[in-house]
Amino acid sequence: MNNSKIKPNLAHKELAKLEEKWEGEFLLVTQNIDNLHEKAGSKKVVHMHGTLDYAYCMNCYARYRLNFELSVDFVCKKCNLKGEVRVDVVWFGEQPKELDLIYSFLDKTDIFLSIGTSNNVYPAAGFIDYLNSKKKKYKSI
Repeated sequence: MNNSKIKPNLAHKELAKLEEKWEGEFLLVTQNIDNLHEKAGSKKVVHMHGTLDYAYCMNCYARYRLNFELSVDFVCKKCNLKGEVRVDVVWFGEQPKELDLIYSFLDKTDIFLSIGTSNNVYPAAGFIDYLNSKKKKYKSI
C-alpha cells in the first residue's frame, strides 16, 4: 500500500517517545489499520484489526508485504492456490488479531492508557472492564 503522503500526528509521535523512554515493558495496541504508529517510530505495535501493509493467504496463512497490486489472480507462493490471498485486515464478524497476547499483557500490566478512542468497539472497549474484574482499579479519563 502506498500511503507515503499520510503522516503521523503529534499523538503518534508522543507515543513513540513514551515507548522509547519507558523503562518497563511496553505494548501499543491499535485498532487502526494504517502504519502511522510505525512511521512515528513505535516498535512494539499490535494491530488488532490487521494492517493494510500486509496480505495473507486464507488457505495456508502465508503473509506478504503488500508492496504490489493485489488481485484475485494472485497465486500464493506457498500453497500455489489462486484467489486465496487478501489484504490482512479484520472484517466484520472476524476475530481480532493477537487477543491472547493482548490479554496476557493486560494481566501483568500496572499502567493502562486508552487514548483516542470512543471505547465503543469491542473487544477493545472492554479492556478497562477486564482489568477492573481482575481487582485492578482503572478508570477512563
